[in-house]
Amino acid sequence: TCALPISLNDDDSDESYQGARYKPSTYILEPEKFLKKYPELDNYDLQVGQKNLAAFMRRLLVTRFESSKYAFKSTLKRMIENNKLIVSWWDNLKIVPIMKKGQLFNPEDFADFSFEDGEISDDLEAELAKLRESKGLIEIPSEWMDSKFIADVKQDIFILERIYANWFGDDVVSEADPKLDKLQSEISTLLRENPARKIVIFSAYADKIGRAHV
Repeated sequence: TCALPISLNDDDSDESYQGARYKPSTYILEPEKFLKKYPELDNYDLQVGQKNLAAFMRRLLVTRFESSKYAFKSTLKRMIENNKLIVSWWDNLKIVPIMKKGQLFNPEDFADFSFEDGEISDDLEAELAKLRESKGLIEIPSEWMDSKFIADVKQDIFILERIYANWFGDDVVSEADPKLDKLQSEISTLLRENPARKIVIFSAYADKIGRAHV
């Protein structure tokens, strides 16, 4: 039995994945300015919702780990990439984005954006406007945030990348998936016993079943 080296407790230990990028409102140092900019929001409700989301994402990582190595790998990669996007927004735009749905763009993809003088290009501003209108993008200036936020995001990246390296750094080992192998073996056995048998598989995640070949 293999254990996932990640704590589900919301503590400050070096081994604990905080899920900081999912709860930025809990790091706001200027709540009055935030509520003035977004009067339609209740900061307390937002904090509670985001804390719940961060806890859910920690549980999701564990359930994906328990599902299959492929499911765990794909989720782990996506979480690392999304955390790095938050760092890019912080470093380049001085903004912490909050968006309920949709994918954030990478500011570094805009070649004509000058990170030195901080001028935002028309194309980049158009993308920001699109996200505000269609996805309800909320932008928190980094100066309103506790610097611990970005430190926690970077620590989360470090933890996730370390887990990824431990599990998938070796190509030979990373391709092995005992749970999937066992599933395929059981299906093959059942079909040998009765080739006409119909087999129904229930799984929380479709991508796990999609990789089963018999």
